[in-house]
Amino acid sequence: MKLTETERAILVGIHRDATRIAALPWAGDGHSRGPRLGHYRLGIEEAREGIVPLEPTRWLGHALDGAGRRAFSRTIERLASAGLVVRHGDQRTKRVSLTAKGQQVAELLVRE
Repeated sequence: MKLTETERAILVGIHRDATRIAALPWAGDGHSRGPRLGHYRLGIEEAREGIVPLEPTRWLGHALDGAGRRAFSRTIERLASAGLVVRHGDQRTKRVSLTAKGQQVAELLVRE
């Protein structure tokens, strides 16, 4: 499968975010308590499983307008259909993870 620059950026972004978030300290910043600390730790646990929140601005390097968000959503759907990404969420995709195949592709892209 030939990947577009946007698809490549998304795969690398998911990979890097999962690695970065999974490496965060479990104790947090020392200021978070109660539900905030629980939410923070849930994010770490999910990242350790490879699941990260959608971060199109970080991954693509620019903010998206309405049309850009729709195009981003279609790109995530294409990556899912290609077996590279799994979408997580109810009716709307809120988090994503890489499949084993997606992880292999992302690792190759990171090394380029």
